[in-house]
Amino acid sequence: MRQNCNAILSFLFVWHRQVLLPVFHRLNPTGKSTCQCHPGFGALVLIALFVLAGCDSEKKQIARAIAGGDPDRGQSVINDYGCASCHTIPGIRGADALVGPPLTKEGGRMYIAGVLQNTPQNMIKWIEDPPGVDPKTAMPNLHVKENDARDIATYLYTLQ
Repeated sequence: MRQNCNAILSFLFVWHRQVLLPVFHRLNPTGKSTCQCHPGFGALVLIALFVLAGCDSEKKQIARAIAGGDPDRGQSVINDYGCASCHTIPGIRGADALVGPPLTKEGGRMYIAGVLQNTPQNMIKWIEDPPGVDPKTAMPNLHVKENDARDIATYLYTLQ
């Protein structure tokens, strides 16, 4: 899926460089270069926005299918539980802490906390009660509700 998004974005970039830019820079009657806005420029911007939005929702749809939660709500709930105070988490404002491991690309990792195979059930279990899974973990039990844990897990699965 991500390859499709990257291919589309690459095409748009090449199209912009090879087709639109030469049209933008035309010579005016005095021989000086001027930059004129081409009618296709607005269309390019709109296409790029739709493609980027489509890629984002594609990741979210896959995460929903994997973990069964709401990634947007999960992103919001992460702040409610204070996860950003210990972890670096892409897409979460202020989540650049170094106490716990970074959750960058968490959805694509093989293991959770080095002790559990990365499956939706295991991730939810870990989020709900880390010391219950690994008594030696430094991560506290924040008493995350099951539905919140599912939504957080779903958000983390968008981080591939």
